[in-house]
Amino acid sequence: MSPERNRIPVRSSAPMVSVVTGYYNRGPLVRRTVDAILGQSFSDFELIAFNDCSKDDTGRQLDAYDDPRLTVIHHERNTGFTRGIMNAIARSRGRYVAVQGSGDASAPDRLARQVEMFERNPDVVAVGCHYRNIVEGSGMVRVRTPSAEGLTVEKLRKSNIFSHGEVMFRRDAYERAGGYRSEFTFSQDYDLWLRLIGQGRFAVVPEVLYDRYVQFDGVSFEPAKLSRQVRFTQLAVQLSHLSPALQEERLAELRAHGIDSIVTLREQSIQAQIFKAASKLMLFGNAAQAHQLAAKHLSSRRFKAAYLILSSLAGKPMDRVTRPLLDRILTIERRAPKAVP
Repeated sequence: MSPERNRIPVRSSAPMVSVVTGYYNRGPLVRRTVDAILGQSFSDFELIAFNDCSKDDTGRQLDAYDDPRLTVIHHERNTGFTRGIMNAIARSRGRYVAVQGSGDASAPDRLARQVEMFERNPDVVAVGCHYRNIVEGSGMVRVRTPSAEGLTVEKLRKSNIFSHGEVMFRRDAYERAGGYRSEFTFSQDYDLWLRLIGQGRFAVVPEVLYDRYVQFDGVSFEPAKLSRQVRFTQLAVQLSHLSPALQEERLAELRAHGIDSIVTLREQSIQAQIFKAASKLMLFGNAAQAHQLAAKHLSSRRFKAAYLILSSLAGKPMDRVTRPLLDRILTIERRAPKAVP
């Protein structure tokens, strides 16, 4: 296979929307995602999908499509999601760029509703939507209804309102903000949002337009990946307080020494994020990964005690007392005690 072997359709004019999505060993999930995009009610779009040197049949699944709206990029070596999506956006041509999570599904009107939001609000630079978290094995479905009303960079530093895969943004604002940064192997979206909000307003279409299927081997749940993700999240917040020159110094330090040497797991906000992730895993029915995450990465006595209470509730009927408690745990902002015991 030649480097980045592409199948690029011929198109006479640039589309209004470019949808970008990336795959690594997600063969069984390709059709759910790609079919949902190709079935959109909004027609003026291109779909750029990159296969990041998958070892399964992801590449064959993507190549099976014969649709002029689809561009497939095959990487000869694994580059990681951040570099892959940066490359896909660089090759795209749309006025708006829509991210699409691999394995997830967009509702038929997702692109149409988000484009409408942009067209009605010239000051809006990023648009999300309501979405559902779905755990296929258990049948659990949780509807999430984020709001961007009155969102400022200060509020965004406390909590990322987007889950990434459902977001559409203006290309020109993305470029002015500096785009994704290749140093961020995780939390690349949050780092971008913290810069993008300086270009204009964020908005959310108040409709469920996206189904996010929980993959327990993904960044948000697999313990080893998540322990790095939360540190990159903290770094993104730290960088948002710095001048461009100081940000570059910090990024140079990251490139030279790695994330483990500049952000520690014992930081208070990181402990809060790990606790929240373990809580999600418990609620979603994956107690084994929840215990692994808590045992290895929770150092705060306060959060460990709270986790023990949570784990004691696992598997019991969700009554009118237990359910509100768990929902409260899963919606806490990234706040923690001023010092980690």
